[in-house]
Amino acid sequence: MHLHIKVALQQLRGGYSDTMQHLRQQLVDFASLIELELDFAEEDVEFANREKLTSLVEGLLIEIRRLQKVLSKEMY
Repeated sequence: MHLHIKVALQQLRGGYSDTMQHLRQQLVDFASLIELELDFAEEDVEFANREKLTSLVEGLLIEIRRLQKVLSKEMY
């Protein structure tokens, strides 16, 4: 395995564990809201606040892009 891959994996396991845990929780929350909406899509009931969903997705994208930048800089 290449050295930069080993370093990146080590950082993911330790250095970024809090960030990854937070990102994971946000993804779980998003998936739960979407599943709830899909389960009752044919009924005229809205469980998830659309603004909350939009805000959650925007936050996820920002976090993922930030993490992508950091990791790509460290690998090269």
